[in-house]
Amino acid sequence: MRRYIPYLGSLIGITFSIMSQAFVREGDEQSLSDIPPTMHALINLLTRENGGIRVSERARITLNDGREAHKMSNGLTYAKRSTGQWEIV
Repeated sequence: MRRYIPYLGSLIGITFSIMSQAFVREGDEQSLSDIPPTMHALINLLTRENGGIRVSERARITLNDGREAHKMSNGLTYAKRSTGQWEIV
């Protein structure tokens, strides 16, 4: 967002940019292996990584090894390992 601020009512002014930034404390980041093996947890993580823009499931498919995989709106497909952890397939 650009703003123009007049300088004491004259024609001289200052233009500056305001940037919104989310601060993440070190250690607050999560990875796929850190979240529970639920769709809700996966969607929440992907939405946070996508800057708050909601990521949703587009389709469910069955992989060659019989596992269920989820095609998401971020363009990637996710499945659970035998250990219950999410992975990108």
